[in-house]
Amino acid sequence: MKRHFYFGLLTGLALLATSALMSPASAGVIWDSGVAHLLQTDATTQDYVGYTSGDSGDNHQRWAAAPFTIGSGGATVNEIWANMYCDDGLTSTVNYIIWNRTGLNAPTTQYTNGTLGVTHPLGADLAPLLEKFTGLNVNLAAGDYYMTLYGADTVLYWAGGADLVPTNLEQAFMWRSKNVPTPGFEVYTSPFGPVPDQDPNDVYNLAFSLHTTDAPPVPEPSALIALGSGLMGLAGFAIRRRK
Repeated sequence: MKRHFYFGLLTGLALLATSALMSPASAGVIWDSGVAHLLQTDATTQDYVGYTSGDSGDNHQRWAAAPFTIGSGGATVNEIWANMYCDDGLTSTVNYIIWNRTGLNAPTTQYTNGTLGVTHPLGADLAPLLEKFTGLNVNLAAGDYYMTLYGADTVLYWAGGADLVPTNLEQAFMWRSKNVPTPGFEVYTSPFGPVPDQDPNDVYNLAFSLHTTDAPPVPEPSALIALGSGLMGLAGFAIRRRK
């Protein structure tokens, strides 16, 4: 499916604020894969890409698994932010699954799961790419995990192209399922590619971050990097590809 969603000044300001600054309501960043970036969708076109997440018909568990790590001492996740969207006029309850991760092997065992909240509908002038789900209390022990986010009511599109994932957690493919538990997660390769000078593996990095309200605000070095991403929106941009 292809459809242009053009964002103007309001989207740029929203991305600038959320990617470059830490909200007072979100005191500390536990994990940040970075914000969504443009990908090369054909020889001459660069667009944002959203990967289908949810029940897409024949594929009842069309899920992706994004790797992340929780450091020493564990953490309590109070907010999950993600770059995602639904089709025109639709909203969806968003569910999450956190899987145990061994290296970068396919996920098989759930650590925990639950419901985050409901997405915002796309507007005529502003598509709310960044969804913030607050009021959570997800306790994670130190260790390695995968995150899955998906639409419970209708499919949503989880945006890729994030650029802050550590190199040791990147792969030249994505673990993605069609139906679970059989056949479960399988290797998925995207028909889209990186833009010039972009890390090719960023194609498979899904944009999300984990936050805690238990600590005072601490500026993240990644905020300055993300600042440039926020500025892009000031001129207007499009999400058009869904896969």
